[in-house]
Amino acid sequence: MDKIKATLTQLWNGGIPLVQTFWLYYFVGMLVMRIPANAIGAAGALLIIGWTGYMVLPIWRSADKYTGKPIFALLAKIAAVLIALGVLGSVL
Repeated sequence: MDKIKATLTQLWNGGIPLVQTFWLYYFVGMLVMRIPANAIGAAGALLIIGWTGYMVLPIWRSADKYTGKPIFALLAKIAAVLIALGVLGSVL
């Protein structure tokens, strides 16, 4: 449990590289979560919305620390904004 908490803290602070934050924790995480989420109905939808909402700031913060090509940091931030708007649309 401590390892999960440490990973979530690292994610939240942007301490995990952008490629891992976006593709592994957000994208693959969403694909993996959709299977059980679909099976449990409304609670699963809340799980998906919660994880998606949580991942907006880690993506943004990781993009701030990204030292590669600036276009990738910009695209990640655009994706984070679109993700946030999608979450707001789901909630409203």
